[in-house]
Amino acid sequence: MINHPSTVGVGLGCPTAAPAKPLGGTLGGTYRLLLLGATVGVLGAAAYRAVASWLLCPAWFRRLTTAAASAAVVGSMLVRDVGELA
Repeated sequence: MINHPSTVGVGLGCPTAAPAKPLGGTLGGTYRLLLLGATVGVLGAAAYRAVASWLLCPAWFRRLTTAAASAAVVGSMLVRDVGELA
């Protein structure tokens, strides 16, 4: 009776598992995502080059802080309030 689907997660403080969703991705969608990532990367590199002369500190620190700030901003746009990816 322990492995019965109605008892899975009962008493453990966790909800029962939801049914898995099919992925259903296409090659065209993957290609568009790749192009979007490349485009955003090129725009980010151009923005960095535009403001690099105004940044202080050593070059390694400028790159580190720019990458961390970018990751924080983009990450906050991708993650929903409940902790799921958008």
